[in-house]
Amino acid sequence: MILPPVNLPPVEIDDARLNETTESKSIYDVWDRARGTKFAPAFGRDFKIDELDISIIPCLSIGDVIDGGQDYFYRFWGTRNVEVKGLEMTGKYMSEGPLPQVIKYGHEQFSALIQRREPTAFVYVGPYKSPIQRQQTTFRFPLSSDGETVDGILSYQDLNHQTLDWSTRFKDFWDEQGLLPPYNPLLGNDC
Repeated sequence: MILPPVNLPPVEIDDARLNETTESKSIYDVWDRARGTKFAPAFGRDFKIDELDISIIPCLSIGDVIDGGQDYFYRFWGTRNVEVKGLEMTGKYMSEGPLPQVIKYGHEQFSALIQRREPTAFVYVGPYKSPIQRQQTTFRFPLSSDGETVDGILSYQDLNHQTLDWSTRFKDFWDEQGLLPPYNPLLGNDC
């Protein structure tokens, strides 16, 4: 049985520098150095993920902006994203994701980042079945191959800490959709 969509609360948007963790500060510093005088660096040419601490990379995703934001293509979906969220999105479009609410949130956040053109922390409470509201923060950084247009988005969520909490969150996402996620030992499913 597929449950009706949940009405999601609005997303708070903050300057990423105001919500920095050690990891997000590290990403910001590398991103800032790479951009030089431009508003955003080009992925691969200016900004290289191998300049980040190796513990951060599995928690990253990198999306290409398609048709001005009509969709987004994940060129990279870190291994920690796969382990904790129970799905692999590398080489897939955001619109191919199995969870409509997550697609909606992703589009809203990516669109806001394209308009803002600066590193942004998105703070929101996820649509989970648990009566305890869990706040999560995603740090997103614009990328630009031409120095004028946001054509890529680098995202970071701290998935290395609070493993049990994250695995519970994403199990709730799958349960709300009436779907069974692919086998994932962190989620404790056996399908």
